[in-house]
Amino acid sequence: MHQLYDAVYRKEKGKVFKLAVDLGVIIERANGNAQEQIVQYKYVLPVNANSERRAPMEIRSQDNINTYKQYLRTVIGSMQERTNTDTDEKIVAIFSIMFFAFRYPMAGAAIPSLQQHIKRREIYYVDCKVNLCFWTAYSFITMPNTKDKRWKDSSRIAEAKRIYSRVNGVQFRDNYKGFDFVNDIDNFINKEQVNVHIQIVQYPIHQ
Repeated sequence: MHQLYDAVYRKEKGKVFKLAVDLGVIIERANGNAQEQIVQYKYVLPVNANSERRAPMEIRSQDNINTYKQYLRTVIGSMQERTNTDTDEKIVAIFSIMFFAFRYPMAGAAIPSLQQHIKRREIYYVDCKVNLCFWTAYSFITMPNTKDKRWKDSSRIAEAKRIYSRVNGVQFRDNYKGFDFVNDIDNFINKEQVNVHIQIVQYPIHQ
């Protein structure tokens, strides 16, 4: 298990990422009384949704990995000491461990391969000369297009700058480097009071 942690860290090559884990367990349930008991077993598979219960940790260094190793040992120990639902059930085995590594993407320019979807208006592209990608995307929530009204790029860029100023407390400057998901996301969530869920799909590169 520790080797897998280290392998994930080496694979990310020093990038900042969030690491979470969930465990697949076998649960024993005893029904009956002291004279006659029926013992049944069931299994629970590890899933992404449960990983949030395992205190996901932002990994920046090998020290963070070592801390998470110690944390997981504590989690496994506590699972063996308690029951999940009542005193008739107990965890008797851990048969699977699933790790989830969530990368933090950086905001960037539009991808050329998306042009066909832009033309169909399945997705939108705002022609902007500065790094406002994240803020213009969020403007589609604060100022959505409708069947009767499609906002011009200039109006959407102006709205994006207003949001930026509201969240950060400063006026937007053209030398802004772009939204940094690692360092900026918590402030954005707190100021706007929104939930943010990030999904990243990585396609294999065939050589």
